[in-house]
Amino acid sequence: TDLVVRRFVLCEHAPSVRLSPETYRRARVAVENIVHSARTELITLRENAATFFENTWLNLPAIARGGGVKDLFGKFPGLPAINIAAGPSLDFSIGALKSVGNKALLIAVDTALKPLLENGIVPHIVVAVDPSRTNARYFECVRGRRVKDCILVCSMSVSPLVLEYFNGPTRFIDDDGRLCRFLRSRLGERGTMNTGLSVAHTAFYLARAMGCDPIALVGQDLSFTRGRTHAAGTERTWGGAVDTGDPNVIWLEGNDGGMVPSLPMFRSFLATFEREIAATQARVINATEGGALIRGCERAALNELLDSFDSDVAPALETVRGSRETTDFSDVAERLDTLMRNAELLADDAKQAEERIERTLARPPRADSDDSGRAAAEDVNRSLARVLEHAQVLELLEDVMIEARLAVRYGKGGGVRAELARALKFARSAREAAELLARCIAVFLKHQAGVER
Repeated sequence: TDLVVRRFVLCEHAPSVRLSPETYRRARVAVENIVHSARTELITLRENAATFFENTWLNLPAIARGGGVKDLFGKFPGLPAINIAAGPSLDFSIGALKSVGNKALLIAVDTALKPLLENGIVPHIVVAVDPSRTNARYFECVRGRRVKDCILVCSMSVSPLVLEYFNGPTRFIDDDGRLCRFLRSRLGERGTMNTGLSVAHTAFYLARAMGCDPIALVGQDLSFTRGRTHAAGTERTWGGAVDTGDPNVIWLEGNDGGMVPSLPMFRSFLATFEREIAATQARVINATEGGALIRGCERAALNELLDSFDSDVAPALETVRGSRETTDFSDVAERLDTLMRNAELLADDAKQAEERIERTLARPPRADSDDSGRAAAEDVNRSLARVLEHAQVLELLEDVMIEARLAVRYGKGGGVRAELARALKFARSAREAAELLARCIAVFLKHQAGVER
């Protein structure tokens, strides 16, 4: 967080760069990728923390029914997997994928689901981790189609619409957030797994955790092909030709030689793949037609690769489809009810602090130096102290309150009134987060009461 929030300046030692320019070029790219990845993660959290939080609570009933991704770990040892991303080259691979059957495990990212289904290909597993309602559109194509043999592997925080649209079995991933750690400690594990920077990373981590070997990548362009970022039939296309003069366009080494146009975001995805592939015992084969070069991968044409497979994943699939651990939430209702009451108390105390700070800020600046001003400041401090007494609930809400936490931690200077403004932001954030928590628990408890009746 410090690296991203504070101003980041990368300084080069010119004499060293002259001695070994290629070494330091690679070092610079590596550092830039680390910073870009950290910035992406922080931006994602800042933009989606409340959505992560609310979706998880709304999904709890489905989580209880669905079981966890740990049910899949180690269940496909030595069996081949084909990870299907939604890059534009997927258009060229559809024909070969139609012939796979059960010779290999087909693991598709959510974005690729629509073009696969439209071509009669039902993947064995589809992966979804994005919490937005926009990403839920990728599952609208499921309606009216039978996908009961396809397993959805998803984060606990996906849009509830995904679970509404999808009609097959579901396995949940424990997210690495405060809320999921809290739920895990009370409800048991669903299975922890890195999700990376993109859903394609998640699919790769899943194949590795299941013991698949080899793992083939298809549609993993990480670059523009024919001016597009995604395959035909997906919800995302770049549209039009790439303007190579655009300062946002970068050039990466291509799979087939030469350079290919890409984006800094894709370069970060590429760096993550290369790092993880280097740490993977299984063979990783890039069967993407074209696209950016992913170091550490073998290269093979998809048709030739399929000809080399003589395996059958059906028996392993039958085992995991019929095996899952579910959770009985009835015994935790009382504890959640207590948490809801504590959240309501926090919201009340935070509201009082918020009102006192607003009154203090409304005073004329000169009044802050008299006795009444000091008394008002002490009153504010007492109110904030009462808010901070709710440490357990505040810890649970840390991710939702990230903007206010960053303002308090990194906001310095500006005098007393600036400090009061930061305190006001914290109190308001605590109130809003506590109200959200209480509201989410109330919805869940109401649902459980209906189920038990």
